[in-house]
Parts: sequence; C-alpha cells; structure tokens
Amino acid sequence: MPRVLDSLPRLAELHDEFVLRHDVDNFFWHFPCRLKHPDSATFKHYQKIEQWLSYVPHSEWPKYRKRVGEWANQRHRCRYWEKLHDVFHEALGAQILKEEFQCEALFFEPELARAKSPDWLGVRNGCHVYAEVKTCNHSRDDCRSGRGEQTLHLSPLLPRGLRNKLTATYTKAVKQLQSPRDAVAATKVVVLVLNLDRNIGSLRVTDSALCAAFLREIEQPEFPIRFCLSS
Repeated sequence: MPRVLDSLPRLAELHDEFVLRHDVDNFFWHFPCRLKHPDSATFKHYQKIEQWLSYVPHSEWPKYRKRVGEWANQRHRCRYWEKLHDVFHEALGAQILKEEFQCEALFFEPELARAKSPDWLGVRNGCHVYAEVKTCNHSRDDCRSGRGEQTLHLSPLLPRGLRNKLTATYTKAVKQLQSPRDAVAATKVVVLVLNLDRNIGSLRVTDSALCAAFLREIEQPEFPIRFCLSS
C-alpha cells in the first residue's frame, strides 16, 4: 500500500484489492499519485469520501467492496470514473442514517437497489429508516466544455435543465423509497450528491444556497432531502 494512503484506510483497502497496474481504465492505478499533496483540493475531496466510507458497517463492507469492484475499471472517455464515484457517494447514506437518524444497525442492499428499492435500511428502536442516495452529475455541456468542444456561459441561477434533472432524480428516489412493504410506516430520506457544472454560481456558498432554495420547493414532507456538493 502506498504510504500516501495511510490516512485513508478504507480507500487504501479498495486500492489494494482492485488496482490493476498499467491499465489506463483502472481508477486505482494512478490514484496515489493524485493524493501526493495533502493540502490539495483533491486530497480533501477524498478525505471526505473516506469519512463517508468509515460509516459502512463491517458486516456490509464486503457487499460494498463488490459494488466498487464492478466499476473500478469502467472508464468513460468523457466522464471518466463517474459511475464509480456514484458508488462512493452511496456511503453518505450510511453516515446520515447513523449520525442524524441514530440508527443502531445499517444494511446495504445493492441487489435490492437494482430492483428499484432503497440503497440503505437502518434500524432505530426497532423501526425501519430507509435512505436512497442519488448523484446528479455534470451536464453534457459541461463535459463537452472540459474537452474544449463547447463554451459555457456563466449563470447566477440554476439552469432549467438542472432543475428538471433534480426534480426527476428526486421523483425517482421517492418512488424507490415507496417500494418496501413497510414504507408507509417507515422513516424515509432522500440523499442527493450534486456535481454542479462549473458555470453555476460564483462561490461554493452561492451554489449551495441556490440548490437548497430549489430543493425546498420540490421537497415533500414525507421524503425529506439531505444534500451536499460533491466538491
């Protein structure tokens, strides 16, 4: 294990299990090189992911590792390892169920999630708490601008396309949270991780405020939203 990963034990474990050297499609091959500078934004970003991963219970860790392995070599020509990071983001659901909802037990249900059920089941005082984690990623225009194929225009507002995407993503999450048999009686929460386009807002606090205001408009009381900006 590279020493730069000493402070990121769960990411280090994933690196050691799934690294394929000299494979350009493998996320973990050059991963330690991206973390050489502890003061960098990249290192701080993966510190946050490490914190989320620390909340995945040991009993659920093998299932979670398997999910990571499914995407470790899936590199898109434009979006790179976006799907893998969507899996990293799913760990935020564990942190929220543990810290905010005080769940004593957590269960990661990736197979059920593929059947359109929630990602996480928490148990609190014998009652069920479900969490569905969704990531809203960069738009196609932002992807193209990153390759120099298109120019983005700065916007102080949330574009209509993003508003529509957030609404559709939230609606899908609500549907999944309604699927368990005890959904009516259970507590439910939608967790959104947002990768905003680079032309939205001028400061991260502005980005957060814009998103929070819109999400309050679409939020249903029975399906509260918890969100964070990915970076």
